[in-house]
Amino acid sequence: MTAADLDTVAAIARASMAHPWPRSHFVAEMAGTRGIRLVADEHGPVGYAVFRYVLDEGELLQVAVAADRRGRGLGCGLLRRGHDLLAGRGVRRCHLEVRRRNRQARSLYRRLGYHRTGLRPGYYRQPVDDAVLMTIILQGGKSDEDHSRP
Repeated sequence: MTAADLDTVAAIARASMAHPWPRSHFVAEMAGTRGIRLVADEHGPVGYAVFRYVLDEGELLQVAVAADRRGRGLGCGLLRRGHDLLAGRGVRRCHLEVRRRNRQARSLYRRLGYHRTGLRPGYYRQPVDDAVLMTIILQGGKSDEDHSRP
């Protein structure tokens, strides 16, 4: 992800999330040293994923794909690339939280190897929903290079 991607990434977030990050959140994440920020690029960003890590623990903060590009494996590709980069930095576990009602996302995470580790009742607002906590154990990474595009 580059500064040139931010307007489009923020637009994808607004179209995809009930409570999207503003552009300023993406700017702040790009300034951090413990993050991985990826975009799926088809002549411009059509999806993105943002991870953060400390020591051997990582967290998927956001992932989204433009509505007209969903169902083509782009989200899965972003997550797999993020997992590889995390593992290359010595991260062994990656966590996430997802709305309980978001069955499509939970199914994707299960296919990638995430398993349910907990529940935060009533965590989300507007609409009210529980947060399902999920974790994946990462295997050895393929690369320690931080490529901005999968």
